Amino acid sequence: MSARRGQGGRITRKSRVREPHPVIRIFCEGKETEANYFEDIRAAYKIPSMFVHRVGREPGTLVADAIKFVNKEHGTVAQRAKSEEGHFWCVFDRDEHGAFDEALSKARANGLKTAVSNPCFELWYLLHFKDQNAHIKRDDAKREMENYVKGYCESTPGIYSKIKDDSETAIAKAKALRAMHPEAGRALFANPSTNVDELVELILSIAKK
Repeated sequence: MSARRGQGGRITRKSRVREPHPVIRIFCEGKETEANYFEDIRAAYKIPSMFVHRVGREPGTLVADAIKFVNKEHGTVAQRAKSEEGHFWCVFDRDEHGAFDEALSKARANGLKTAVSNPCFELWYLLHFKDQNAHIKRDDAKREMENYVKGYCESTPGIYSKIKDDSETAIAKAKALRAMHPEAGRALFANPSTNVDELVELILSIAKK
């Protein structure tokens, strides 16, 4: 709060106007794992403008549904570009989805960003605890999480609070994984890889404002 001298020499206080948080909409392929994690973050930092949508569809349909929703609520990509309104993300796994590349391109063309994990979202969790440079199967990633979070399952409540102290570690490891694959001649989202860190960093930067 800043001070200024008013009439009669009195010191008055000028209140700071707090900028509202920008809108963040996150559309999740999974109805539990990903959605629970992001809802936990929203609750932890009390971000009223953050919305988590439990779509539960494969990437192609997820992206199509997200585009339809965002265009209706926030305008077309051209309109949003002018107003710079909001952050819109689709979160899904690589798996063996045949329309994966098409979903990425469609999201990008419509002003939506993507947070992708290969083989699954649990890879992002594992990076809070260990290096994971070798190929890993979905079931193995989920099973290994039980070594770090007792009783872990897709519906584990309060998962963010259980791992948040190692978020910076996970962010650094995720970046290193993405750099590793192109150097070895592999695709950007080869197994193992994730860019969930980019979305988490965005949320944390907004939470700090």
